[in-house]
Amino acid sequence: MHRPTILEPGDVRFEAIRERLKLICSHPEAIEVSISGNAATLEGAALENEVNKIESAVRSVPGIDEIHNELSLLYSTPERAPGTRDELILRGGSKKDSVWTPTQLSDSLRVLLGISGACLMYYGVRKRDFAGLLASGIGLGALIRAVTNLDTVRLFEMTLHPKVSLYRELVVDAPIEVVFNFWSHFENYPRFMSYVKAVQVNDQGGFTWTMEGPAGVPIRWDSQIKEMIPCQLISWESCPDALMINQGAISFRSLKKGCATRLQVQLSYAPPGGSLGWEAIRILGFDPRAKIDSDLLIMKALIEKEKK
Repeated sequence: MHRPTILEPGDVRFEAIRERLKLICSHPEAIEVSISGNAATLEGAALENEVNKIESAVRSVPGIDEIHNELSLLYSTPERAPGTRDELILRGGSKKDSVWTPTQLSDSLRVLLGISGACLMYYGVRKRDFAGLLASGIGLGALIRAVTNLDTVRLFEMTLHPKVSLYRELVVDAPIEVVFNFWSHFENYPRFMSYVKAVQVNDQGGFTWTMEGPAGVPIRWDSQIKEMIPCQLISWESCPDALMINQGAISFRSLKKGCATRLQVQLSYAPPGGSLGWEAIRILGFDPRAKIDSDLLIMKALIEKEKK
């Protein structure tokens, strides 16, 4: 059967499709588009709740009259994944790695507490004595409590240890050599990591990461490989002066007589500013933790599709 020719960058329709996908799709790099005449073929992987938007976006490009959808469709949340059949369930639950407790204060109480804290700080600065220092300290605490909405214990923990760790475990139905090869090529990461836009080898032999930060502003940092043992382990860490301090480790274990691979994924992030830094990026709509489950499901689908 004749395979449609994949359009090269620079083709007007190719560029139009890529730009549309970036606007409406959480994992645009996981989707390949090929065109034969006026028909577009979609391959790769996508979340089920985005499929209609993806098809509409491609169909809206002038010159595309027909769509062949060959995407591997994934459930929008891991809880809906058919774990016993396809082993898509991700182990490592959110309670373990979430730093955000349920809302402790209503919005009105947070506003009132924030105003009170600011007033106490102002009073303390004007007073300039022990009572003023005490008032400033209480005011600052109240202001931080209002902004973050974290309880006192959690706020104290996050101030001392702002790094947030994530752990996930899943099974990929592909030989360990295939899975390791995919992960050992860092240029594959933007295909399934929703916030990562590029990973490139730098002059120091490490990697430069480009991530889409708050309000679309790019964040870049360098990282180095700590350890790479074929078909066993890949670990890396960011350079000490990186804006987004992070570490990662992926361990591999062969299952089902070499037909499947168990992955253990450990990631950690530490933005500048501690707990206030986390709250700031959360308010701006940027949180690398939020999409970890769907990212890993996309990765699983891409590897299983490529091994065939």
